[in-house]
Amino acid sequence: MQYKIVDRNYGSVFSSGIYFNRYHPGTTVKALDKTLGIMVFKTLVNARDFKDFCGEMYRILEVEGIGEAIEPKLISCGYRDSMNIFYREMNSKSFNGKFRVRTALAPIGTVCYKEIRVLREYIPLARKLERI
Repeated sequence: MQYKIVDRNYGSVFSSGIYFNRYHPGTTVKALDKTLGIMVFKTLVNARDFKDFCGEMYRILEVEGIGEAIEPKLISCGYRDSMNIFYREMNSKSFNGKFRVRTALAPIGTVCYKEIRVLREYIPLARKLERI
């Protein structure tokens, strides 16, 4: 099992445009061709660390990676000003003078899959106990 960080509406956190996806429990989501795949975390600890840094507005989903796992050293990401602290810019290149691509160190525990099956939302034990 792996873990995916999403927003409150089950949407991609740092992807936009054609790379944006929704990750509803019970669905299978495929990455676009010519990408590393869908970014998830190997362990719950890795996912919690990332979520804790990003803020309470995000959810953790339990997912199952389908296919071969790719462990990137760098990722390219849609920067938000507040995230520049977290993502250390490693490289910035201009292609044909049309746009810039920024790459950053992949967060600890990052793996990418071409396809994932969304199992369920992770609910911390404390929240489960509140419901009893």
